[in-house]
Amino acid sequence: MFNIYVDGSIHVALAVVSLIAVSHFSLRFVVADAYYFFVFFATILGYNFVKYWSRWKKAIYPHKLFKDTFFLVSLFSFVGAMLFGIYLGSKTQIFMAVLCGVLIAYTLPLPRQKKSLRTFTGIKVIVVALVWTVVTVILPIINANFPLSERVWLEASQRFLYVFAITLPFEIRDMHEDRSVLGSIPLLIGVKQTKAVGSFLIIIFVVMEFIGNSSLKTVWITGVIGLMGLVSVLRIKEKHSRYITSFWIEGIPICWFVTLWLAQG
Repeated sequence: MFNIYVDGSIHVALAVVSLIAVSHFSLRFVVADAYYFFVFFATILGYNFVKYWSRWKKAIYPHKLFKDTFFLVSLFSFVGAMLFGIYLGSKTQIFMAVLCGVLIAYTLPLPRQKKSLRTFTGIKVIVVALVWTVVTVILPIINANFPLSERVWLEASQRFLYVFAITLPFEIRDMHEDRSVLGSIPLLIGVKQTKAVGSFLIIIFVVMEFIGNSSLKTVWITGVIGLMGLVSVLRIKEKHSRYITSFWIEGIPICWFVTLWLAQG
């Protein structure tokens, strides 16, 4: 069951939803329940599509896909995303359609190209950080008809930096798999320099919390979350356990949400 929870992208979906809740607490706006559920199911579907498409497309007999647990999880998530997607605002639906296009371009070869977006040098982490930022900060704001103020853009900038930084450990862990296909940052500048970049971004992320005039309690929480991210970046090794890495790092946003929720009391 644990491998279904992690490899089926349920854990990372909870992480994305948790970051939406973090935005709710930080920016003080109401997030529609339908948005939470849509993003949860869409994240499972999207991540599983990226991870398992190459396997699914090789199925000689399509009906055998229904024996694949991850395909069934993805199919259920597709239905869930469609059901909750109809309750989103029209602007949000348009943006989500665009992100769907980005996902396809990220996974499948581009027209007249022999490679997808994720194989271009350094683009993988940027795409992940940008999509997570849009989905967890910008789109819930738009869906709630909340103004895109300077505070919102500051939150989005912080989110981009943090997600970019905590995605780097996955780049380092997967270097042996990416070496012949993906132009990852560790392959481009080295592991030590990659850790330095991640550490610097996390420090900037924490410093920016002071700029946002947050309460002292929120600053402390942000500092702890930053420290957890820093430990993840500095301690990661190539060929690190996939389960430990995924469960720990993707669990940080969940801890962030839970901590903020408890602090509200």
